[in-house]
Amino acid sequence: MKESLQYIKAAKLIDFLAWFSLAFGVLMTLFSLFIVSEFKINHIYALVFLIVFPVFMFYISAAIKEHKIWGRNSGIVLGILYLFGFPIGTVVGAYILWKLIWGWEIKNYNLNKSG
Repeated sequence: MKESLQYIKAAKLIDFLAWFSLAFGVLMTLFSLFIVSEFKINHIYALVFLIVFPVFMFYISAAIKEHKIWGRNSGIVLGILYLFGFPIGTVVGAYILWKLIWGWEIKNYNLNKSG
């Protein structure tokens, strides 16, 4: 019997979004460095967020693929945050939530078994 791994689809979507966000962050960094005449401290904070957030998304995706419960919980929070990005973010967030909430299977481990 084939095990349903619906949460892997959510992890792959989070990977795609992380790559997209990272590319956007790099483009915005280049834009800020070469086009904008005044580089302020607020730009640095925005750029750090645009680079650090995708790295965190990669970390969440890897944890989901390894079936870690904290990865699932972090993915659910990420899905809820995406719900506010109407209209595309709402669809993406709903898909992530659907795959992580209803597609997550609890693995049964025998804790008495050694080895």
